[in-house]
Amino acid sequence: MEQEIITFIFASSKPAEFTEQIYDNRNILQRTNGVVIHDMKIFNSIFDLAASDFKFRIIIHAGIPDNESEIIGASGLNFLGDIRAMPGFENIDIPFVSRKKGIFLDLNTKQQTLSKEIDGYQCFYTPMANDPKHINTFVSKLPVYTKGELLGTVVEVPGLKKGLDFAVLTALYKDEFQIYKEHCLTAPDTIVGNSYNAQFAIKADRVIGDYDKPFALIHQEQMGLVDAAIYSTQIIDKIDPRFLLMGGVCGGSKSKTELYDIIIPTIIYDYGTGKLIDARIKPLDPDSIPKIPFSFSYQGEKNSIAGNFQSKEFKSNSEKLLTTYLLNRKIEIIQNMKELMPESLKDSFPPNFNIHIDEFACGPWVVKTNGFLDDFLLNEFSAQIKGLEMESYSVNRAGNIAQKYGRYSLVVKSVMDYTESNKTDGPGGSTKRFASLVSLICIRALMPILLEFKDPKLDT
Repeated sequence: MEQEIITFIFASSKPAEFTEQIYDNRNILQRTNGVVIHDMKIFNSIFDLAASDFKFRIIIHAGIPDNESEIIGASGLNFLGDIRAMPGFENIDIPFVSRKKGIFLDLNTKQQTLSKEIDGYQCFYTPMANDPKHINTFVSKLPVYTKGELLGTVVEVPGLKKGLDFAVLTALYKDEFQIYKEHCLTAPDTIVGNSYNAQFAIKADRVIGDYDKPFALIHQEQMGLVDAAIYSTQIIDKIDPRFLLMGGVCGGSKSKTELYDIIIPTIIYDYGTGKLIDARIKPLDPDSIPKIPFSFSYQGEKNSIAGNFQSKEFKSNSEKLLTTYLLNRKIEIIQNMKELMPESLKDSFPPNFNIHIDEFACGPWVVKTNGFLDDFLLNEFSAQIKGLEMESYSVNRAGNIAQKYGRYSLVVKSVMDYTESNKTDGPGGSTKRFASLVSLICIRALMPILLEFKDPKLDT
């Protein structure tokens, strides 16, 4: 029996009428085996689980331009970038489709064009009309790709086992986990939720001992302390790696860090656990209570409640012998990172880059408030704090409680913003994406150095 061909149609979930049209018209669905994809995570899951003879086509719905000066909607370009970043997808033809004429316009002549180079990629226009015959004819002319042929070779990766050297956990799928998918050969596994057996796709010969063995790669289902604690504990129990590493991005102190710097915490303060004390109650010693303004409103007899927050000042520690060891080898780690940067991005390596092996903070919120880190946290908790995020405390606490001696947890995060009210992920998410890459590069640079770590308390 001939292998069925699936047509993936990448489309923004807004407007919904496009998706409804694809699924409501049974002729379109039956004749093209169309599957509308709104999220790259779903496509990655399907592709990872598919057999090597899996056949498919790809179309991108162009999206409606936000204004007349744009050639194409931002959603289409975002999908294009994500698809192109996948190994094996760099050079395939990916047509853009639209039901609207004039999506592709030459900005000089204002004339419709049948093809256009967008961000270095040749894109093709065809109207996505209501006529099923037109759709079927158009789709039948698209190139068909087979998973095994696209990847060049079908890599058989064995299932994950206990006792690996490394397990890498990320808080989010988008960017933080995706960047590993772009640089690794991966195979899904069931040992832990959202887990993959991973191996770096290209060996870096210029890095002494560049790690070339399989390692566990896992992403949380949701960001934050709760998922971080659950996944870290599962990893420790079921995989028992020598090193549990958490990669990804964080906010940095504007007075102490540069954009894209790496922070490896020695101490992590939990600033979000404590008591909320009614603001009308005068404390016996006001100076002893750190205060975070807290208020909310609701409909009823009263319209507001205000309170002062008193932190429990919980903290967790990384293994001091290990962080001291890494501090002594920081120059070597940075040199490894420079060698590991993709050739096309070597000039983008930050000129004043630094790795801060120092104190850190963790809490339950995305912080987008001027002064919270550099004023409040540095004054009320520790002047040594270099940054903050939402998972690190749980990763370290899981290690402190559940890991046997000789197993280590380590957070390795790159600064993507300064937690200010106007912070963003950068144009098209570029800042967050590059910070995610810097974190990955640092973890890879660390791996051979971590394997050389000798704890004098252990018999070796």
